[in-house]
Formats: sequence, C-alpha cells, structure tokens
Amino acid sequence: MTLLRTTGLAVFLLAAATAASLRAQEPRLNSALDTATVTERLLPGPAIGSMPADSAGELQYLLPGITMEEGGVSVRGSEPGAAARRINGFDVSTGSRRPGVVVPIQLVRELRIRSGPEDATGGATGSARADTRLSGDAPGTARARFATDRFSGDRSLGINRLEGTLTRRLRKGSAFLAGAVTGHSSIDLGMGARDFPGFQTVGIDTTVRFFDPDAGAIRAVAMPALAVARGDCGILDGLASPRLADNYGADCTGDRTPGTGGTSLQFAAGTEFPMGQSSRVSLLTLRSRESQRLPRAQDALLPSNTFAQEHRSRLYGVRFESPFGRGKGSGTLTVALSRQSNETNVGPLTPDDERDSRDPALGIRFSGLDFRWDFESFPVDAALAEAFRTNDLTVSTSPYDVLNPDQYSLVNEYRDGPYAVHSAPESGGPLGVLSNSRETRTAAEVSGTWLASRNARLIVGGDYTWYGLTHYQHNLISNAGADVYVASPDRMALYAEERFGYDRVRVDLGFRYDRFSSGAVRPFVLDTLATIPGSGGLPNPAYGTYAFFPRWVSYSDADGMATINGQPMPLVASRQDPSHAAWSPRASIRMVARPGTVVRGAASRIAVMPDLHAVFTGANSDMAGTFAGATWGGDLGFIRGWSLELGARQTLGAHGWLDGVIFSRTLSNAPLPVLQQLPDPIRLGAPTAIRVWEHALGRSARGIEGAFGWHRGTVDLSLGLTLQRVRHNFTSEGPFASEAINPAPWERPRLLSALLAYDSRGDDPGPREAGARVGVGLRWGSGRPYTRCASGHMDDELARSGEPCLHVDSSDDVLALRLPAFLQLDVRASTDLSAGPGGVTLFAEARNLLNRRNTVAVYAVTGETSNETARLRVTTEDLDSYASEAQANSVLQPGGDIDLRFAGAGTSACESWTASNGDAAAPNCVALVRAEQRWGNGDGLFARAEQQAAADARFNERFQTGFFDAPRRVRVGLEVNF
Repeated sequence: MTLLRTTGLAVFLLAAATAASLRAQEPRLNSALDTATVTERLLPGPAIGSMPADSAGELQYLLPGITMEEGGVSVRGSEPGAAARRINGFDVSTGSRRPGVVVPIQLVRELRIRSGPEDATGGATGSARADTRLSGDAPGTARARFATDRFSGDRSLGINRLEGTLTRRLRKGSAFLAGAVTGHSSIDLGMGARDFPGFQTVGIDTTVRFFDPDAGAIRAVAMPALAVARGDCGILDGLASPRLADNYGADCTGDRTPGTGGTSLQFAAGTEFPMGQSSRVSLLTLRSRESQRLPRAQDALLPSNTFAQEHRSRLYGVRFESPFGRGKGSGTLTVALSRQSNETNVGPLTPDDERDSRDPALGIRFSGLDFRWDFESFPVDAALAEAFRTNDLTVSTSPYDVLNPDQYSLVNEYRDGPYAVHSAPESGGPLGVLSNSRETRTAAEVSGTWLASRNARLIVGGDYTWYGLTHYQHNLISNAGADVYVASPDRMALYAEERFGYDRVRVDLGFRYDRFSSGAVRPFVLDTLATIPGSGGLPNPAYGTYAFFPRWVSYSDADGMATINGQPMPLVASRQDPSHAAWSPRASIRMVARPGTVVRGAASRIAVMPDLHAVFTGANSDMAGTFAGATWGGDLGFIRGWSLELGARQTLGAHGWLDGVIFSRTLSNAPLPVLQQLPDPIRLGAPTAIRVWEHALGRSARGIEGAFGWHRGTVDLSLGLTLQRVRHNFTSEGPFASEAINPAPWERPRLLSALLAYDSRGDDPGPREAGARVGVGLRWGSGRPYTRCASGHMDDELARSGEPCLHVDSSDDVLALRLPAFLQLDVRASTDLSAGPGGVTLFAEARNLLNRRNTVAVYAVTGETSNETARLRVTTEDLDSYASEAQANSVLQPGGDIDLRFAGAGTSACESWTASNGDAAAPNCVALVRAEQRWGNGDGLFARAEQQAAADARFNERFQTGFFDAPRRVRVGLEVNF
C-alpha cells in the first residue's frame, strides 16, 4: 500500500510540475489535446460489422482484460457489473446493478472501453467505462437481415433473428431507425444436454377410474402422456409399449427444452439537426426487452404455475451543443437531459399468455409477457410500503390472502411423472417468489469546454440524477422473506479539468466532487434497561439511547412510548441516512519519448456510488417475521479507492502498434454482508446475530497487460494478454472476528483475446462495391476459483462451484480450487452476391467453432462433473419410495423386484392400489407400470435394476445438466440492401 501511495503521489507531482512548465511555453496548437492519456481499447465500426455477435456486450469480451461473469462485465478484475456504460454520451448505468438497455448491434459504430484511471468527466457509477457510439448508415440506405439455426439439426435451439436499419437525410440533418429481434424456442443447457432425456406433456395417456373411500365416490384422474422432448431420441428404440416407442406421436427435438423459449427485442431511433449556423441538437431513444420463460421442473404437470422473467429498458435523451467565442477563450457548451427506466418482472404468467408463449412462430414474441401480477395488476406505492412496514393487517401486502394461505397450497398427490415418483404437483398455486423491480432516472448534465490558450483546454461541468426505486419481493403466501420499498435517492457531481498539450507532452489535472443521498429511513430502538441483566444491578451505559435494530412494530406497546429519567420517549425512532460526499483528484501525463514511442502515467481517486439495492434491502422489514436470516441494507457511502497505471505504446511502422501497461486498482471499503451482534430489545438486550451490508471489504486488482494491433488495407488484427491478481481482504472484529485474504470469486489470472477482421473491399469501399468479409474472435481465460464443500452433508454434496457451502472442512478450502480454463473461437463469414440497392449478402456464423467442451461448473465436493455419493443418496430415496409402496400393496418380491403383472390384467388391476399411507392411489399403479415399460423391458416385472435405471435417469435430468458451456452453434442468414 505504501508503494501504491508513493506511485500515485509521484504521478500527481510530475503532472503538476509539467503543467506548470507548459504554462510558460510559447502557445502552440497541438493535437495531443485530443489523444488519450490512459488505456483505452477500441473496436471500430468496420471490425464490429464483421464479428459474430448479437450485442455490443458480446463484443467487449474480445478486448484485453475483459470477461463476462455472472452479474455483468468485469474489466481488469473489477466487480462484475461495476463498469459504467455510456451510449452516445448518455450515462445508462443503473443504480441498483440491474440489467440495462441493449442496443441494436447494427447501429454500433464504435465501442471504446476505458480501463485505466478515469478523468474528471468520468462519473461515479462505475470503476471502468464502456462508451458506445451509435449512428445510422449513409443517408438514404436501408438494410434487412435474417439469420436462423434451423439447419443445425439436433443442435438447433430454434433461434431466429431479424434486423432492420433505415437512415434518411432530412431537410436539416439526418435520422436513423433500427430494430432487432431474436427468438429462441429453448434455453441453452450447454454441451451434453442431449445425454439425458427431458419430458413434456403432450396430452392424456389414460384416464384412471377408482373408488376413493375418503370422497365416497368414483374418481377419474387423467394421466398425462409424457413424451421425450430433449435428449437422445435413441432411448425410444426397442420399447415394448408401442405408444412409448412412438413417443405419443410427438417429435424428439434434440437440444431443445420445451416451454423455455424467450425473445430479445431492441429498438433505437435518433436524429441530429443543426440549429442556427453552428449549434446542433441530437435526439436519441432506445428500448429493449428481454423475455424468458423459466425452466422449473415443478411446473411440468401444472402449466398455471409457469414462471417467467422480463427485463424492459427505455431511454429518451436530448443533447444540445453550441460553440461560443473565437480563438483563445472559445469553447463549446453542452447540455444533455435524459429520462430512463429499467423494469424487471419475475412471476407466474396468466393462463392465456402461458399458452400463447409456449412455442410462438419463429420463437419470437413481439408483445411482452403478460404476468398475473405486475406493477399494473398489483400496484406498489408508498402506501403499500408503509402498510408492510407497520404490519397493517387491514391492507393486503400480497396478491393472496396471507392469513388463509392453505387454499393456495400445491397438491402433489400422485406418482404421475416419467419416473413414477412424486415429482411435480397436479393442482394448486401458482406459488413461488414474485419479484417486481423498477428504477427510473432523470439525468441532467451541463458542461463547457474552453480553449484557454493554444496549448490548454479547460473543461468544467456538473450533473444531477434523480432516481425512483420501487421494489417488491414476496413468496405470495407469507411475509417471511418479503421485501418492499419505494425510494427516491439522488446523486450530483461537479468537476473541472485542465488539459495542457505542448510539443511532445500532454498533462491532465482535474478533480470531482460527488454527493449521494439515499434518504433511506431505518428503525432505531430505545434501550429501556436501567441495569445490565444478570450483572447484579450494574448500571447500563446504553440506557435511554437508541441503536439500530430491525424492529418497527414488534418492539412496541399500546402507545409506543417509554419514560426514561422522567421524559417520555418513543420506543422506535426512525432515522434517515445522512448524505455522503467524496472529493476525487485525477492526474495523468503522456510523453513522446522518441518518435513512435509514447509513455504515460495516470492516477485517480475512485468514488463509486453503492448498489442501491444493498442500501434499501429490508428498510421496511421487521425482524419478527418478514426478513429473519437475510442480509439487511446499510448506510453505505461511496466506495473509495485508487486506480493507477504506467504504460507505453510503440508504433510499428505505418500499420501496427504495441502497447504495454502495469495497472493497480484498490478499494478499501467495498460493501460486504457482515454478521454483527446487536442487542435485541425484546430479549433483554441479548446479542442477536444480524447480517448487515457494511463497508468491510478491501479489494485489489493488480497486473500487467499487453496489446498488439495491426491494420493494413483489408485486415484488422488485435491481440491482448492480461496477467492479473484480484484479491479480497476481509477483517472483522467482535464475536465473529476473522481475517482472510482470498481470490475474488470472479478472478481469472490469465486472459487472452484475439480479433481478426478481413474485408476484401479495403478501407473505403464504395456503396456499389461487392466483396467478402470474415470476422474471427477468440477468448481464453483461466478458470474461476471456488470453495471445496465438506462431504457428508446432502446440501453440500449437491452444491456446485460458485454456490455457498454450508460446511467447509478448513479455511484453506475457501476459494482454493479452480475450474478448468475457458476457450472459445467464434467465426462469421459473409459474401456479397451483389452490391448497392437491391444487393444481397449471404453469411454464416459459428459460435464455439472448435466444439470445445468448456466446463463452467463442477460439484463443489468432488471437483468433478459427477458425484456418486450424491447420486447414491438421491436415488436411494427413490428406490425406498418404490419399495415402501410396493410392500403396502403386497407386490414387493424378496429381491426388491416389484411385480406389476397382476396375472395379465395390466393396469385394469390398479383400481385397488393404495399409497404408502393407505390412501386410494390407482394412478400411482399406472405410473409404475409406465415407468417399467419406459426404463425396463416391458414384461411387467419392475426389476431392481430397472428401478435403478429410472432413479438414475431422474437424477440425471435434475442434477446433471448445466456443467458445460454451449457446443458449436451455427447460424446462416441473408441480408438485403435497399
């Protein structure tokens, strides 16, 4: 840390001294004012158009030091999702780290990642920054494109993509319009998905009629026809039952998992036009929607319990730019205003929409999903949040009656799955966690750039953002684990930066002032104990003071007051979090050491606004029954730290360059859930373990990075290699005192990226010039670390890498193991059959061209993609279940076989079958017969080995998918120009 601070101080002193000397130099206009002084990685438009990618996010992974992890993009080891995003100058970063807006990739003309220290204009919404520039094609052009994977055979996921772009010249200025929609009929379960069958209901197999003594009547139960949908269709060969062998007339679809389709839709429109002689106004609107039906095994027989999720984002922005002055003192004034929203819904679909969204044409739904409960059908406002906080039973805080929850219970009465076990409910519900979140942002920014002299430029500006947060999470039948909040935080910033450029030197000196106010209100409870319990009468020093504890209504009496030293005081006082501010100096220097060689150094203080969801979680919840055992939000301020780098760039002739950099990014107070011992007022102040978000984590990312680029005529080539170390340093005090230094869960010590773009038309192709293009992208990275779970505990035996362990043998096992390295090669090739208006282009894309089996998860106990201990435990439960019911019906043989022959009577002899508890259960008998026909030889004797085959197949379907990334996926397409 001392070396780090010394290096940063040296950069500041050197930059300041150089700036002072530059002021005394003869004024001289220098293009150095427009060059970067820190590391920026750039993907230009021609290369973007050649690459196999559906979004700008996919392209980022081809740049040095960048990986895609759960939660978002990680830049040089930064926390996934922490990078700020700007689109045409508008900051589209979400305050609650939710999914953001997605833009049509055909509009992306430039993608720039600033991975080094930020300048003063950089915002407080991320520790790195991705800038995307959108624009249309040449005015007067239009394009349409269609791609599909339907020719991929069993590997097809039913992917179809439509793109369209229109650019027009206006009387003043120009406008563009673009859209893209991708539909898929199935989620991607990765390589090996076809190794294990998945089933779907395709009708009724048979209707079972039997007398139910409890009901005193004959019951008729329809048994579902369960067809193999995903998997190796060869398992149907040789089945004794003709209907099973024919798969009930349904298709076996290879890699596809029925009922798990989704749609991604993006739309963008913009215009730019002059005002007066030199001013201009630009407008931009963006909309995107990501919809996905969620695969849940428990919904197999109960479509009404089908859950889905949908993310919707919008942006409306206007930007005004106007120059002023002439010569020295001239500059540009920029004013920008935007309105943005991001909304996420997770919950059950309406019955009609569940049917309509099962398998739409081309897998595409142009309309959004229709949820049973969203912000329209179940409004969430301040009144609902207040009723939730005060536990007001006169106001329903759930779409259900939580005082009478039994009426919604799921009913799993029979063994009606393909394995003849109680696997999925037949009625009730829908049940599950309903989660609706919305974030709105109104952002205003004003900045001015002055040419103070021929070799100095001054930038001064500020921005203000108003947030609106609405969050609702509920398991529908109980307040336990629920969370509701409606909040209006805000953020503002002021910044100034002066850039000096003279001859071979450029220096930037600047600072930012950021302020953030959450406005969150938390409960502080009164200590009413005059003496310490059990101390023999010792005075309590905390008597009459308030301390945080999450009890709003469960610590109160009739009037909610207590008398302390003769003064009435409320038992619970609400206190608002204070605002937080941060000053952040920034400095950088760039020098031309000799012709073709440039060295640079930069240092900046980091000030990043915290995740707003971590601030407000549980703010309206009570320990008594709404949020016990969860992590509570906390009073979080700016995440502070330093970002430093030293680099050099060497030009290689007229076409190439080589860049190297040493970087360091440290954070001393990143948020982390910390277990605290807080005095519980209703337990006489006894300490209670409460997990609260606090600034308790130190994080460092240090490494070296090299990049090589080459452009000549028809070829663009870039290579990047990053070697990095990302560490977490956690220290806590008190009863749970601990200290640990571990790799970050997303750390990949070695990263390699490569990009090759070939365009036979060269640098400046004419509009009617035909040609061929090839884009190649390669990504390789070390495997992520994970913790080895202790064996012998069922939850841990089934846990996968990256999931929390309930038991760990030793602290040495925490994040001590790593997954195998990841490697993927993607290719896109296209050729123009003709050019100009009416021109046609054919193209093909291959993702994971090498068909590499990339391991993305393992069992955390074994470190392998198999765990025989877990398999044995799970399958033994199924085998015991078979035996128990067979014994109750006197068909269990001494060796464990189950005799279902019934003297040749078949399923007609099932009328008297009972469940293990004695209830009438003829459908269970039919299910066992079908299981023997499917997993056995069909002779009616459900042998022990056949039972094991059924139990193994069920284990495989439940637990043996998702260990590997996608196999080779191929698409072909057609593009038409107008």
